[in-house]
Amino acid sequence: MKGFLFEFFSASAAIIGAVVGAGFITGAEIVAFFSGGNLLLSAALLFAFMFAFCFSLIRIGQRWGSQNMANLRVLGGFSKMTQGALYAFSFTSVCGMLAGLDAAAASVFMINPKIPTVSPVALVLSLAVCKRGIEGVKRFNFALVPVMIAVVLAACVFGWSADYVPVRGVRLFKVLIYAGMNAFLCSPVIMDCGRRLGKGGAAAVSLAVSAAVSLCVYLIMRKISTGYGTDENLPLLSSLQLGRAFGAVFLAVTVMGIATTLVSSHYPLVMALNKKSLKRSLNVYLCIGALALSRIGFYNIVTVLYPVMGVFGVIYTVAITVLNGRLVPANNALKKADKRVHARCEKAKNKR
Repeated sequence: MKGFLFEFFSASAAIIGAVVGAGFITGAEIVAFFSGGNLLLSAALLFAFMFAFCFSLIRIGQRWGSQNMANLRVLGGFSKMTQGALYAFSFTSVCGMLAGLDAAAASVFMINPKIPTVSPVALVLSLAVCKRGIEGVKRFNFALVPVMIAVVLAACVFGWSADYVPVRGVRLFKVLIYAGMNAFLCSPVIMDCGRRLGKGGAAAVSLAVSAAVSLCVYLIMRKISTGYGTDENLPLLSSLQLGRAFGAVFLAVTVMGIATTLVSSHYPLVMALNKKSLKRSLNVYLCIGALALSRIGFYNIVTVLYPVMGVFGVIYTVAITVLNGRLVPANNALKKADKRVHARCEKAKNKR
């Protein structure tokens, strides 16, 4: 029982930490996808989409052992293109996290956010965590995620305003794209985390992840809607009416959220480069490229590149789920045929 609880909490924290990153915890990503729609309905839809995507990917990971193997066996000729897209989007997410870290530092030290201040150090630390594999990612996120969730909930509930006026309608496509984006970017972590979980464990982790993410989305967007935020990079922080002490705590938690997603996005890239002979030089080039691309600004990455990742993520998750489901009856038929052939061989031996 203790082993299951540890796997449940560590896997849930790893996946939540992959989602609750720079765009999420600062509110920029949530504003881009959820503004203009009914928050309660949007959160309910997000819960349903996240649960379905997360559960499906965990089960696929349990069946094939890793995402690379799942893509190869299920997607066939499209596996290389899919892996290439995953690496490109993971690299983009790393750049977004680095830009978010520098934006957070700029809000404290009153400097230009395009100046790389803390991002180089964060990139080196992320590389060290990812070198330890999925267990390193799980332990890192498990240490930070409970603190992050507790502080975000406290910050959003503190000073709760009744001025919010519900909006009719829902932007279904945007909610679906948001869920697909996170499912695809988190897919290496999701599939690797679920190896030791059974079907019940996969459902429990998916329920915990979808509930935590949808609740935080609702509270953060509601707080921004009733606040007076003016910073497009950090709308939640600028909307909170916090004292200096709690503001510093929330800023520290923002950095934690950026760090967990940075590690989760960096993970598939580091694992891929570990298989190459020139992994040290490639890791250096990867870090330099990420720092360079992150200079385009966090807001631009969230509003321009994230929706593209979301469309691809929905297509990928639906395709691999459907194709994997079709392989199950085929595999069962092959097993039955193999048993019949084996039984005939045994009968032939007995007759002799």
